[in-house]
Amino acid sequence: MTTDTIEVHRVGTSVALTESVDAKIMTIAIQENDSVTYECSWWCGESRTKDWFSASDFLSVGEKESVTKIGFKRWSDE
Repeated sequence: MTTDTIEVHRVGTSVALTESVDAKIMTIAIQENDSVTYECSWWCGESRTKDWFSASDFLSVGEKESVTKIGFKRWSDE
């Protein structure tokens, strides 16, 4: 058995998607090969919009302490 950790931004963290669009992380998805994507939501006029992004898509992250570690125990067949 091994234990792995992944660093992710916390749900509720504010992020800048563009210079004029600030969003909030609503959902975290961990996919194959420990790839992390974030569903972010923001207001566009009177419409609430949401879409999926990777951390590299963020221009900036609002909170200095927004990263947390989560761990997994992986069982092998050996």
